Amino acid sequence: MGAAKRFTQNPGSNAICYYRYSSGAQRDVSIDQQREAAQEYAKAHGYHIIKEYEDHAISGTSDERPEFQRMLYEVDKLRPAYLILWKTDRLSRDRIDAVLAKKRLRECGVKISYVAESIPDDDEATQILMESIYEAMAASFIVSHRKNVMRGLAYNAENALYNGNKMLGYTGQPDQKYEIDDDTAPIVRRIFQEYTEGVPMQKICDGLNGTGQRTVRGNRFTVNSLRNILMNRAYIGEYRYGEIVIPGGMPRLVDDKVFLAAQARPEANKRGGKGAVKKIHPEAPIEDY
Repeated sequence: MGAAKRFTQNPGSNAICYYRYSSGAQRDVSIDQQREAAQEYAKAHGYHIIKEYEDHAISGTSDERPEFQRMLYEVDKLRPAYLILWKTDRLSRDRIDAVLAKKRLRECGVKISYVAESIPDDDEATQILMESIYEAMAASFIVSHRKNVMRGLAYNAENALYNGNKMLGYTGQPDQKYEIDDDTAPIVRRIFQEYTEGVPMQKICDGLNGTGQRTVRGNRFTVNSLRNILMNRAYIGEYRYGEIVIPGGMPRLVDDKVFLAAQARPEANKRGGKGAVKKIHPEAPIEDY
């Protein structure tokens, strides 16, 4: 087996910087803090920053980051001597992706300097060792965090607690049970009532949209969004999260008779065709059901 190719750093003091934060819950100031620290580091070490890259609210567990990929593409052309990072996990939280990224940087003559971790850049062997330790710690944190999140979601589901799934007609707070939303529950009841009385779906949508009502995501009502509401068993009190189903786990918004009538309309149309539709609502076009 041949010896590893010797690393040859690009000459000069030009440097590039890469900044990233993971969560949309974080503020952009996280990027600003990384930038400020990197610029202070560059000034203290006599580096000249020629370009900065930043990815906002994108997890480091994925390499599908636009500016990350742009940086790896452009290093061959820019040929900087240094890449300044806040920490090892800013480059990647996936160990394989990190190895591949560092391989690309190494082949292009770029040495990595870390601002907030004690990793020397003047001793290659020590740097490799310290990088491995910090990367292992970051990877371990991700696995542990994922397990804790899944454990928390499972616990919430088993106890019919809010798990982040927003539904029209309900309000939800983390680690609490759903409650009826007095502002939007009447909209759900109106949809069921009008539909079971034979009003076409598109006409229901037009009525809701015309009065400024919106879906739980703030969008205009469509036939598809109505269909999802009419099929949602939460409105008869059934809590569902993945494979976990808890009858009575949700506050009921409609009674069984109304809900079953809403489910029966499409089946009646399938069996009876045009005639079945006319019995329900003579003027409604078939495609509304």
